[in-house]
Amino acid sequence: MAGIHPLEALALAAWTVVTAFVRPARIARRMLAPPPAPEPAAAVAVVQEADAHPAAAWWATKAAVDGGSAPGTLLEDIERTGPAAMRAIIRCAVAGQPVPDISIRRLSALMDVPEDLISITPVPGRGAGVRRLTIGRPEEGDPAAMWARRIAPAAMPGAVLTGVRIGRPGTTPAPTLTITHEETDR
Repeated sequence: MAGIHPLEALALAAWTVVTAFVRPARIARRMLAPPPAPEPAAAVAVVQEADAHPAAAWWATKAAVDGGSAPGTLLEDIERTGPAAMRAIIRCAVAGQPVPDISIRRLSALMDVPEDLISITPVPGRGAGVRRLTIGRPEEGDPAAMWARRIAPAAMPGAVLTGVRIGRPGTTPAPTLTITHEETDR
């Protein structure tokens, strides 16, 4: 038999009647009830996550302690930039607070590294809650010479670096590396 079954029609009519009475009452209750009280403001959370790097552990036990040269800070994103050089990010342990002023002189004494080899600078594009720590002199030199000396002999013999464009990843234009292969007569 084709068409609507009488029970389906009865169920639809009952649903319509119930909805017509219940829905406006629910909306009216919501409109008359005061808004819920805002949740109490949580205290500023102390960020306890620390990097697993040995330098970060040393920083936490020697420099970041109360009375240390950098109290209330964490060391993260540690990167070796040369045989006796490194770069890292100093972050305040309390979220939303700036990195405190760190005395390079005290840090130099703690690490037994000359003051002129330590620098603490802002991180481009980031707020005062992070600072860049640079220790030592990074391995510097011409990228083409470094390519020819360290990378090409092992990875790509005969390849010559012909161009380098430096920038931040994800921005336009993206950093590019141009490599050509020299043909040699044998």
